[in-house]
Amino acid sequence: MHRRRLRLALEQYFQRRALIYLLVIIIFVMGSLFGTIAVNIINDAQQIALTTRLNAFFDGATAVSTGSLNVESLRGITLANITKLVGAIWVLGLSLIGSPLILLIIFTRGFILGFTTGFIVKKMGLKGVFMALVSLVPQNLFYIPAIIIMGVAGIAFTFSFLRSWRRHEDGLGAQFIGYTLVAVFSVLLMAGGALVEGYATPILISWINGLWG
Repeated sequence: MHRRRLRLALEQYFQRRALIYLLVIIIFVMGSLFGTIAVNIINDAQQIALTTRLNAFFDGATAVSTGSLNVESLRGITLANITKLVGAIWVLGLSLIGSPLILLIIFTRGFILGFTTGFIVKKMGLKGVFMALVSLVPQNLFYIPAIIIMGVAGIAFTFSFLRSWRRHEDGLGAQFIGYTLVAVFSVLLMAGGALVEGYATPILISWINGLWG
């Protein structure tokens, strides 16, 4: 009985926000596409600098997998960034003009992912395809849903606030609690991605580096 109620509640939740989910997903995909295209626009000097950073990143990941870097400090930085990102969306959802900025954050995250993927593949060829898969996909299976869920919740809360304000209705307290719980869930989901990025991703990168010699 409780499972059925929970399933129905989740179905109703996603159905009411279906259009917002569609909008947010489209914005994220557009950001990814623009990021991929931007790889071909940067000049030679920028490509050299980014290639140096890319090599340093993969070398650093190998060092993490072998325990020669302070892994705990790296994970701490990642978790701090996650909290700031979700916190920023949460605050924007409380404002009247937050929705466009939330969409901008979603677009930017998509752009970064698309650019990073495109650059790795362009610079490393076939090896880059596998490197992109092992270095970006595992943690983003957590990050992307969390960002989309939080973005949708922020936009939906803004709309609910505006609707209640125009109609002089009460009852935003329960919605605020629900919105905050979504933010906590998003942080936990992204924290799972951070654990994957901290523990599994360096090992996978090291493994691919080993296969390619």
